[in-house]
Amino acid sequence: MRNGHGKLSPERKRCPHITPAIVVEGGNVGHIVDVCADLGCETHHGESRKAREAQERMRTENRKQDERRKQGIVTRTRILDAILEKIATPLAKADLELIIREFLNRVPQEYRTVLAQRHSPAPAKGKSPKQAVEIGSALKNLDEAGYSRLLVEMSLLEATYNSYSRDGATRLDAVAKRYRVNVQKIAELVAAEFAVRRKKRDERQKARAKGKLDPTRKASEKPGA
Repeated sequence: MRNGHGKLSPERKRCPHITPAIVVEGGNVGHIVDVCADLGCETHHGESRKAREAQERMRTENRKQDERRKQGIVTRTRILDAILEKIATPLAKADLELIIREFLNRVPQEYRTVLAQRHSPAPAKGKSPKQAVEIGSALKNLDEAGYSRLLVEMSLLEATYNSYSRDGATRLDAVAKRYRVNVQKIAELVAAEFAVRRKKRDERQKARAKGKLDPTRKASEKPGA
């Protein structure tokens, strides 16, 4: 049988390895067919052999890549161990800066913005606040103590600013306790500040409401007059 190009299909081609065989399974049980049992035959098994060779080359290349990857990891691990053996405590400024910059690369953008705002220089009296600087530009002004504080600060950003964190307050309180920070006193001061704000807001709202309802106001005092 020939295909659409006028060529014999592989199973119809003849080769020195062709031998008759009896079908023992399927719909043609008992029929005698010609088969080629030589897997190295280019006529009947050339395509499958090439496919096997391609798969084997791919497996070999994958093994080589995996070995190179593992070798690279082991090499870098040994380098890291050698570096750690030479590090003295407390950490030098260059080491602290390295940790800070690596840590910053993993901080979400929303917290990078918070850091930039917290570390922006305070505006001069009577001047409007400038746009927050990029936090990376503020690092050059820090010393060892500043880097250390910034490391702790970044570690506690999520606990501080994420109101939905399950254990944020607990973690923040634990650090505060270690540094002997009076959490209760701070909470009371903030509560008092917010109470003053609420009182002033309520007074302004009452004054506006009274002004709208006071019939003795002059026309010139009315909005739009």
